[in-house]
Amino acid sequence: MSTANWQLQLEKMKLLKLAMRTLYFSFLCFLIFCSLESTVSSETEILKQGEVVNSSTSLVSSNKTFTLGFLILDERNNYSYLAIWYTNNSMIRYPVWIGNRNEPIHNNSGVLTIDSSGRLIIKHNRGNVVLSAEQTTLDTTATLQESGSFVLSEVSSNGSLIRELWNSFDYPTDTLLPGMKLGIKHKTGKNWSLTSWQNPITPAPGAFTLEWDPLRRRLVIRRRGVIYWTSGGLEKGEFPHIRTEFLNRNYKFSTLRNADKEYFSYSLIYDELTSIERRTISGWQLDSSGSILDGDRPNVAYTGNCYGYKDEAQQSSGCELWKQPKCRKPGQKFQLRSGGFMVIEKPLGPRYAKGTKVGNSSFSLSDCRAECWNDCNCVGYDSYVYSTGCTFWRGKNLNFSQDISGMAKKYYVITEVTEPQSKFLTDTISFIQLLNR
Repeated sequence: MSTANWQLQLEKMKLLKLAMRTLYFSFLCFLIFCSLESTVSSETEILKQGEVVNSSTSLVSSNKTFTLGFLILDERNNYSYLAIWYTNNSMIRYPVWIGNRNEPIHNNSGVLTIDSSGRLIIKHNRGNVVLSAEQTTLDTTATLQESGSFVLSEVSSNGSLIRELWNSFDYPTDTLLPGMKLGIKHKTGKNWSLTSWQNPITPAPGAFTLEWDPLRRRLVIRRRGVIYWTSGGLEKGEFPHIRTEFLNRNYKFSTLRNADKEYFSYSLIYDELTSIERRTISGWQLDSSGSILDGDRPNVAYTGNCYGYKDEAQQSSGCELWKQPKCRKPGQKFQLRSGGFMVIEKPLGPRYAKGTKVGNSSFSLSDCRAECWNDCNCVGYDSYVYSTGCTFWRGKNLNFSQDISGMAKKYYVITEVTEPQSKFLTDTISFIQLLNR
């Protein structure tokens, strides 16, 4: 090795040692910080300055309705999130709020704390997530309230409230709790809206939003900015496309419109027939497919049949119209079918067709559907519920053959409502499956 190359290798080794020392020092500082802070006491609703919530501790609201702590949603990637969820409740099992949906923590290193300047911060070994940046010289505490809101406040020496600094209800994720708002605060320009998750285990923002339209007094679901579904205008306390009744959908709707703010919210009502849990437990979740769920209650809104074309059944449930590709017509839709895509080539006869995989990290299930719908050559697709990307089958010479046993893999297939199944292809694919056993 030449002298120049030898010197170059020495310089690289020096830089590597320096980088390792810097990384070690940073990690050591993080450990020192954690050791200096004290963890919160068990089953308290208040986080004080100098205390932390970590992966093994949590806050619990005064009547134990809500819990705040760190959750790992998918053991396969070990990402953790600061979350609020209903405590020990079988009706609603999903988190109702996520504090770091855009910045998952890659291990259990996350701690929630209030620093010396009063900022509410999630600290971890790769950086910080600042929830509240406003600084103050007064004492501050953060309280998990029985409503499910997490509130940072300035307090006096005797613990009495001076003013509210930050409230999680002003930063909703995908779930609307009773008392939360959808709308806008004109003074600050703050917009209250929901944004769906990317998929059932990834809280990153997905394709759908739920908003309040104060001019037409209606709830609006958008997909990538396009109006997808509406509740219809609120009249005499009711929406045309949201049913209410005391047993399951026991909702009371409220609105406010003045110079300062315009918003929608809901509360729960009940009579003697309403179950105890349904009197207090609710959370409208805008799920990753664009529907509004509320735990084990019937859907608040179902958007799976919204395709954007004129159809009496669709419009009667709140689906909106939007521009359609020329090749699609009313009556067509996607159906989840068991079987396989086949191409017929003479003289070889039918064979299985391979799809084209598209690995877009921002694609959700609805993006796969829209991509195929808008491509006149696409006849079906496969998407991955717990990851991103799609596989498409394109070609006018492709047919889908149903597996009559229902045991084969399922795909989304564009089909007419009354489309008959090809007996020839069904028999062919069944014969091929028999040969492959």
